[in-house]
Amino acid sequence: RMSLDVFEFVLFTSVLLMVYFVPYTKVEESFNLQATHDFLYHTTDLSKYDHLEFPGVVPRTFLGALSLSVVSSPLVWFLNVTDSPRIFSQYAVRMVLGFALWVSWIHLTRAAQSVWGPNVRYFASLLLLCQFHLPFYFSRPLPNVFALFLVNFAFSFWIQNRLRWTISLMTATAAIFRSETIILFGPMMLVELAPSMTSWSGWKKIFSYILHGLLSLAVSVALTVAIDSVMWDRWLWPEGEVFWFNTIQNKSHIWGTSPFHWYFTSALPKALLGSLPLAIYGIYSDRRTWKYVSAIVLFVAIYSFLPHKELRFIFYAIPFLTICAAIGFDRVFRNRKKSRRPYFLACYLITLSLFLSICFFVPSLHNYPGGEALNRIHHLSLPSDSKVHIDVATAVSGASRFGQLSSTFSYSKAEDLQDFSDFDVLLTEKQPSEFADSFDLVE
Repeated sequence: RMSLDVFEFVLFTSVLLMVYFVPYTKVEESFNLQATHDFLYHTTDLSKYDHLEFPGVVPRTFLGALSLSVVSSPLVWFLNVTDSPRIFSQYAVRMVLGFALWVSWIHLTRAAQSVWGPNVRYFASLLLLCQFHLPFYFSRPLPNVFALFLVNFAFSFWIQNRLRWTISLMTATAAIFRSETIILFGPMMLVELAPSMTSWSGWKKIFSYILHGLLSLAVSVALTVAIDSVMWDRWLWPEGEVFWFNTIQNKSHIWGTSPFHWYFTSALPKALLGSLPLAIYGIYSDRRTWKYVSAIVLFVAIYSFLPHKELRFIFYAIPFLTICAAIGFDRVFRNRKKSRRPYFLACYLITLSLFLSICFFVPSLHNYPGGEALNRIHHLSLPSDSKVHIDVATAVSGASRFGQLSSTFSYSKAEDLQDFSDFDVLLTEKQPSEFADSFDLVE
């Protein structure tokens, strides 16, 4: 009988294939991708870093990009000494990040195995493999993905009753990468420590955890302030500024709003697909999941009060809900000889999920025209000293510094220009007729 751990390796293979077929990134991933490039290629020459010219709306931490560049550097060094195109380094960086998220997922499923058995571990990877969104984003350098890496470990330690590790990791996640994870951390501690509030010894334990959390917070804030103040050339706590902008000032609504129920009625069903009904069944049939699920539901419900909503904001809910789906499928699987109909229905849901994931994946191949355009100009017969202008639409749809393949071209992302006569190549979303007098249309 084929070992069920094959699902774990097929999941990792699917993450790598997604990088191979969709190597480019969009605007939300741009900061960390450009910063990783700059750490790898400009090292200590901060004057050449992208963020100084294009800082973004709010400052972000460099700790994720710094960590990723350090771990990726041996691969990038090898690619450089073999004269590989620089875009290969983007593949390498994303594959390393995908591997890191896969490792955090395996750590979580093995923690689940200690409670619910080995089948749940393997079925969880099978079900995640048949989802589209989370595996697709495993390799994408969003702040939320760096946060998810730590949250997966924090959740696994929580399942193993290693609460101090959970507190340390959740505190670091909120202080460094995504402040909204405090909305998850709070309910986690509430459901875990509420039973201890009935005795003095319980309160002593709670106070010790609070002190541990404050120490973790101090270390995390000190680390991000020390590194990021150097990178931004001013004293700052990046995630503190992000929290103030998004939550206190509530300016995130500029990018659109959704109704309160959107996470429950649209985002989670689209992310989980056929795993959702299996998760509901798993939660219903196993009370040991209730503590963890109650924290997740509270997190999503509280977060729903913020009007601007995106699936990536609640990524942290998906892994354990997938484990709940694996618990439900395992129960059906064990009873398949007694009751075939639920088993066939579950297999149908998994097959449907895989089909829908493929339907989601195919359009994603064409979602990054900026990256494709930047790549194609290097295959044209252009003068070696060509000057290339990259407009905003191109920059936010896949064009990155990794894609600037020529050492003799000059590239510019200058905004609000009216005169393009100094450039030889324009990558733009504008109509060709606007440049008909001075440029020829290539594609």
